[in-house]
Amino acid sequence: MSKSYNQNESDYKLLLIEHLLETSPNTPFATEVPFAFSKRRADLVIVETGCTHAIEIKSDVDNTYSLVEQLVDYQKSFNKVSVLISEKHIGILPNIPKNIGVLIYVNGKIRQRRKAKARRQLDKLIALDLLLTQDLSSLSTIKSNRVDMIKELAKKLTFSEVNELAYNSVSEKVIPVFTLFRKELGKKISAHDLEVLAMRTITAFL
Repeated sequence: MSKSYNQNESDYKLLLIEHLLETSPNTPFATEVPFAFSKRRADLVIVETGCTHAIEIKSDVDNTYSLVEQLVDYQKSFNKVSVLISEKHIGILPNIPKNIGVLIYVNGKIRQRRKAKARRQLDKLIALDLLLTQDLSSLSTIKSNRVDMIKELAKKLTFSEVNELAYNSVSEKVIPVFTLFRKELGKKISAHDLEVLAMRTITAFL
C-alpha cells in the first residue's frame, strides 16, 4: 500500500496538474469551476478537442459518501467525467458508473485505471447554466433573469446545439486562465499557481 496517506485535496490537485502537464502539456484546464447553478464546483476541468472533461478528487482525508451523487451532477454538465482517488478509496469503485474514468494515486504516481467515455447528450438546463448571462440574453427572446432564459432555450435548442454552446462557453473561460497559468509557471508548481488556475468566484460564470 502507498505511504502517502493524509495528503489533502490541494496535494492531489498539484499532483494531477503535474501529471497533466507531463502527459498533455498544451491541453487547457482550470480548477474550482462552478456548475449546476453554483451548487457544485468541479475540482478540475479540461478542455479537450470537442469535449469537456471534469475531474473530481477524493484525497486521503476526504470521504466518499456523496461521490455517486456528485458524479450524477458532473455528467449533466460535462462530456467526460473522471475521479482521482486515493488508494484507500478503491473500495468505492464498484459503485462508480462504467463510463466514469478512474485515476488512482499509488506510490507517488497517478495511474489510469479506466478511461472516461464521452457523452454528448447533456442535461439542457444544467449545461446552459455554463453560459454567460450576456450569451444567454443574445439567444433568448425573454431578456429577463438567467433561469427564465435558460428554461426557454432548453425547450427550443437541440441537445447538439446545447452541447456546442456549453463547450464553447467553458473553453472561453478556461483557456485564458490556463494561458496565464503557463505564463507565470515557474520550474515547480506552487500554491500561487493553484490560485491562478482557480475559477472559484461564481461571478466568473455570470
